Amino acid sequence: MRKHLLLSPLLVAASLFSPLSANAELRWSAFATLGAVYNQDDKVKFIRNLSQPSGPEGSWSTLPDTIVGGQLHYFGDSNWDAMLQAVSTYDYTSNYVPRITWAYARYSPNPDFSVRFGRIGYDAYMQGDSRNIGFATVTVRPPIEYYGTVEMTYIDGVDVVFQRPIGEGIGVAKLFYGYNDEEVPLEDGENLELEGTPVVGGYLEYQWSDWRVRAGVSNLKFNNTVPSLSDSRAALKATGFPPAVAAADQLDNKDTHLTNWNIGTLYNGSDWYLQLLYGRRQSESRVLADADTYYALLGHRFGRFMPYLGFAQSDAQASFIPLGIPGMAPFRSTLFEQENWHTGVRFDISNNMSLKVQVEYIHADETQDAYFREVEPDWDGDTAVFSIALDMIFQE
Repeated sequence: MRKHLLLSPLLVAASLFSPLSANAELRWSAFATLGAVYNQDDKVKFIRNLSQPSGPEGSWSTLPDTIVGGQLHYFGDSNWDAMLQAVSTYDYTSNYVPRITWAYARYSPNPDFSVRFGRIGYDAYMQGDSRNIGFATVTVRPPIEYYGTVEMTYIDGVDVVFQRPIGEGIGVAKLFYGYNDEEVPLEDGENLELEGTPVVGGYLEYQWSDWRVRAGVSNLKFNNTVPSLSDSRAALKATGFPPAVAAADQLDNKDTHLTNWNIGTLYNGSDWYLQLLYGRRQSESRVLADADTYYALLGHRFGRFMPYLGFAQSDAQASFIPLGIPGMAPFRSTLFEQENWHTGVRFDISNNMSLKVQVEYIHADETQDAYFREVEPDWDGDTAVFSIALDMIFQE
């Protein structure tokens, strides 16, 4: 059992069914995406995010984008409420076993302050809380080129929100702290376990009219080593050569920090939709490269139709570790770098259902360091991806 768990999510979930007042109320809601994606290249496997171990290669698949989720929202007295959310999506377990992604209680003594504790969504970046709810987003999926290495689903911990009117809008400040216990699939078939990984961060946001502006930061400390590097480190240390031993020490991400900075703006008017985001990834370990990430999305509504055009990019700066052994090439940090042009159309069938069709062109200069799985050595770095998704929400 993890020592750092602040509060069991299941204990928080149990509070949903413990009457807090005579006016207690329980509401339910659900969401789903039925998605299919075609990757035209048979030399790489397309994934939605880094939690997925596999995906389509030269074929259609419903695995990456099909998601089903449900929520129970409990309202006690005027100051307390609680939320339980379960989501079933293809992830590092290689199946669709539902997971509890939210299980928190919230105390709000007044409209300007609230504190949540339990299992809370990881929303260190704009629209982080809604990334699994396809109906709440314009595109078929959040671009992995931007969200990539920061796309944790939840933390077990606490967050605090302050907000108050400022000028013509509302200012919001959030701080969060907790621990993650998810896993990240790796190319060798093993997983990087994040269990016990501490996460801390926050953001400042200003909302006015149809605009939102946000700046935030999050920091995590890796609690485990990348499994595939353990043998390499042992072999280098076994040589006894001081340069090789020093290189082995650098091939370890355990107890190192990964910091993600982000700033962005969102405009959602009656006709136009605009989103501009910038992120900076800084890795204390030389196993993972630093990177700048960018995302721009523009859409326009024509009745129930919204055509859109987007661009996302991860631009990494490689670092090299000399291994100290003559004839051996230096180790290069993992880049996770590529660019993505995408265009599509969203059609709102009704107030709770939408249909999206999207096409993407993806390019990677360093083919072995792209956001794909099982990349073959002779892949040319280019692929086209076609997607269709039906998004739905249901609520009382």
